[in-house]
This record gives sequence, C-alpha cells and structure tokens, in this order.
Amino acid sequence: MSLCSIPIKDKDVRLLLLKPCLTEALNKMIKSLKVEIVDDPVLCTHVIASDSVHSLRRTPRLMATLCITSNILKASWIEESYKNGTLLNCNRFLLLNDELAEIFFLF
Repeated sequence: MSLCSIPIKDKDVRLLLLKPCLTEALNKMIKSLKVEIVDDPVLCTHVIASDSVHSLRRTPRLMATLCITSNILKASWIEESYKNGTLLNCNRFLLLNDELAEIFFLF
C-alpha cells in the first residue's frame, strides 16, 4: 500500500527535495504546510524530483529514494496543497510520465 493511499493527516511526511527544485517560494509553502524537510534519502516518505522548469534527473539520491518510497512527486503537489491549505493526496502528482527525461535518458 502506498503512503499516498493513507490519509495524509495520519502520517508523518518527511520530504526530500532533489535540486534544483527548491526555491524560496516553495520553501515558504513547505514550511506553512508544516512538512519536515530531510536530506537523507533513507528518512524520506516523499520526494520532490521535478518542477515545471526541470524534469527528472537521475542522481544517486534519486536512485536511493526509489528503494525507500514510491512517492516521487512533482513540485505541483506542494503548490496545490498550499493553495488548498492542507496536504493533498499525492496520487495525481506522481512523477510517472516525464517525457523529457524519457527522451534524454532513453528509457
């Protein structure tokens, strides 16, 4: 069962941000949602790996998070959650079809 299928208020969200996704505005949104930011991939429950400008990038940290969580998300999860004033179910924000990365990495 994915953590996204569990009501968000019932769990501890520990967010790992893969660079260059963290902007000052995104950081402000994360803080207002009271989400903990972690640097260690082993501790994360959710990962922001892409935003509207940057597509998915294969990094050692991303590869490590794939072993820990299936919640690899677009930054729009935080943005939409901020607009709604609560963390939204992350299923529709999963980073599944990153066409730019698929072309670049040939996968």
